[in-house]
Amino acid sequence: MAVDNDISFDDLPPEIRNEIYSLTLCSDTPAKIDAERRLTKGLPRRPRVHVRSRMDMIPHLNATLLRISHRVYAEAAPILYGANAFSFASESTLHTFLKMIGDSREHVRRVEIMYIGDSSVLRSALHLLKQAKQLESFECQPSMLRRLALKKNQVKALLPWLKTLQKGAQGVAGRKGALEIFTSAEPSSTAGGPGPGWDRHCAEHERLHAEVMALLRQGLGS
Repeated sequence: MAVDNDISFDDLPPEIRNEIYSLTLCSDTPAKIDAERRLTKGLPRRPRVHVRSRMDMIPHLNATLLRISHRVYAEAAPILYGANAFSFASESTLHTFLKMIGDSREHVRRVEIMYIGDSSVLRSALHLLKQAKQLESFECQPSMLRRLALKKNQVKALLPWLKTLQKGAQGVAGRKGALEIFTSAEPSSTAGGPGPGWDRHCAEHERLHAEVMALLRQGLGS
């Protein structure tokens, strides 16, 4: 009599499924999110379809597994969103992404953002990001740092979110403070290598960083 030896993905031991998730969903480099370009294509109408549109925004990660079942999504989403760093061109891209991933926001740990232009959109995005209780880093690139130094109202847009982070860190062992999570990336070296121009560039970056952090500390009352 024939014996059915077929094994489904759900039949695999949890440790093997987790290994597969890690191999297919994790990247050593930040996942660059392009939400606007894909926003009008295939918008989901039912929750079970959300995975497809979400994953389409992360083109270089093989996220097909998340479409298998609700169980697989529940197991794999913490790995996808928790193990990767996500890079956003602007606050609007960040906002769109956070809205589309829904409750999976809670798994996000590392974010980097290149530029901000609209304080109200930034404020809305950061309101959604409050759900990421395990957030480890929010890194702004030098272009964003310059913008913050020039536009003080955008510094103010950061404060409600930073205050929430600060409150969440109080009395919790090992939890980073708000200004440990919010950081700025070092400027990248120029093609010509170190020199007087590069030294001035680095000095300007340090000045802007000190100015922005002083404003944030003042706003946090620390």
